[in-house]
Amino acid sequence: YLTLEESQRLLSAVEGKNRERDYCILCLFLNCGLRISEARMLVAGDVDLARGVITIGPGKAKFNKGRLVPVSDALAERLSRYDRAMGARGPRAPFFPSPKGFWATSTIDRMFLALLASAGVPHTDAGPTVHSLRHSFACHRIMRWAREGEDVNALLPLLASYLGHEGVGGTERYLRLTAEMMPDLRDAIEGKLSWVIPGVS
Repeated sequence: YLTLEESQRLLSAVEGKNRERDYCILCLFLNCGLRISEARMLVAGDVDLARGVITIGPGKAKFNKGRLVPVSDALAERLSRYDRAMGARGPRAPFFPSPKGFWATSTIDRMFLALLASAGVPHTDAGPTVHSLRHSFACHRIMRWAREGEDVNALLPLLASYLGHEGVGGTERYLRLTAEMMPDLRDAIEGKLSWVIPGVS
C-alpha cells in the first residue's frame, strides 16, 4: 500500500525522467486499479480514448471476467498524448510495446523498484510491489468516499465491478486495510460496515 503522498512522489519521479510510457502505465495501476497483466497486455484497439474507456477482454482478465474501465478526462488526455507520439498502428498492436512485443512483467517490476528508490519511497524485498498500486487505488477510493460521507456499503459493489472481482468478497479486504491504515476514518467505515469489520473484544 502506498499513501497518496507516496503515490504522487512516484509519479513525479517518473515524469522527471520524461518517460511517458512508464508514467502512463503507472497511472493505469494507481488511477484505475488495473492488474499488471491487464495493463501490459493492452492492445491499441482496447483503448478508446475518444470515449475514455479501456476494454479488458475476458481472455485478459482474472476469472475470465471482462469489463469496461472508464478513465478520467485527465488520464485520457495523457494516454492520447502518448498514443499520438507512438504514431499510426493497428488495433492489435501492443499499446505499451517493447522490442519483443508486449512489455514483460519482469521489466515492469524492475522499473517500479528503480522508481521507488528514486522517489524515496520506503521499500524492502517484501514490498511494495507493482500489485500494491492496485491495492492503493482501492483504498484511496474508499478513503475518499468515507471522507465525503458516502455510503461505502452501497458503493462497494461498484468498486468490485470496476476492479473485476467475482463479487464483493474480494473487495471487502480493502475495507479492513483502509480502517487499519487510516484511524481517523475508522469510525466512518466501521460504523456502516460492522458486518464486514467485526469489533474486537
